[in-house]
Amino acid sequence: MVSPTLRRRRLSRLLFEQCEKAGYTAKAVAAEAKQLTGHFVLLEFPMPDPPIVYLEAVSEELYLEAQEQVRRYTRVFDFVQASALSIDESRELIRSRLSAL
Repeated sequence: MVSPTLRRRRLSRLLFEQCEKAGYTAKAVAAEAKQLTGHFVLLEFPMPDPPIVYLEAVSEELYLEAQEQVRRYTRVFDFVQASALSIDESRELIRSRLSAL
């Protein structure tokens, strides 16, 4: 269980980074969508380098480079992105969670 103080600090940081840092956006996603996907990072590079997927497990790191694998994770990312709250809705949710602590 995360303490209210730590939760407040994390939410404040999310809100600050979302509002202040260029190129950084935090969007709230339903827990169900997160459970469908697991944790992964889609790494995109300037052309001509193709995107890759980074997966981290307890005992190893895995980089997926095959086009079909990357496409599969890109579709998952698009699904999660589409199911997320808007930026403004996410900020409001973070603010309401902060005020409730």
